[in-house]
Amino acid sequence: MWLELNGSPACSWLCTPTRLDALACGWLVGEGLIGHLGELLELEAFEAELRVRARTAARTAAHTALDRRPLSTGPAGERFDLERRVPLQPVRPIPDPHELMASGRLRAAFRELFAGCALRDEGGGVHSGGLLTESGVSHIVEDVGRHNVMDKVIGSAMMADTPREGRLILLSGRVSAEIAVKAWRAGIGGVATLSVPTSLARDIARRTGVWLIGRSLKESAFVYEPGGEG
Repeated sequence: MWLELNGSPACSWLCTPTRLDALACGWLVGEGLIGHLGELLELEAFEAELRVRARTAARTAAHTALDRRPLSTGPAGERFDLERRVPLQPVRPIPDPHELMASGRLRAAFRELFAGCALRDEGGGVHSGGLLTESGVSHIVEDVGRHNVMDKVIGSAMMADTPREGRLILLSGRVSAEIAVKAWRAGIGGVATLSVPTSLARDIARRTGVWLIGRSLKESAFVYEPGGEG
């Protein structure tokens, strides 16, 4: 699919062609092009054409300079750039991750997530994700790409005006640096994955206050607490 942004082609995706509106909305958040729903002036998905049209309010030059993609990818050069350009962020509040695991709530949440995933049941080969709230797992999505899943969860929650602060996104796939940046820009409290985060994802999450939980369904689950320089 491809995105027409403010009248011009902006990007294209290889994706599972469902919830294209949420995918585009979440991508705009992850790229720092919108920060809240009020900055999204128009969003319309044309699923038969695999196209989304969006119009956004202009963001300030200072905000765009801070939030662009070079913070999220690349080797040690960008890692140093992250430290120079992004002040150390406060640790975001989330439910106690150790209690979530010890009580079995995290494992139960992943069971609830997978119970809502039809494509996973039909044949696998897709990633799954959802937003863990006080009442359960909402905004459950599936896609062939784990980054698309992250965008769809964020976009779906934003479009429904569901609070994201202090909450976890459940993700079936590995947490990359780009996924850590998406969580930060979307105001997500943390990401719990069946896999593990990359070392650069951990660096970014540590600096931006985002919690990461790796190998969430295993007794040897890892909790990566944000904050600090090391």
